[in-house]
Amino acid sequence: MTAISNTKPQLRLLEASNNKKGDLFTRLTADLFYALGYKPEV
Repeated sequence: MTAISNTKPQLRLLEASNNKKGDLFTRLTADLFYALGYKPEV
């Protein structure tokens, strides 16, 4: 039996500029929702 860890998951975005980090995070979030079956109405 294993113990449950109390550590928080971390996400590192390996980009130099904040704008690129934001773009990458937005894309990752959009892809996650798409994979879960959510399709936004445009």
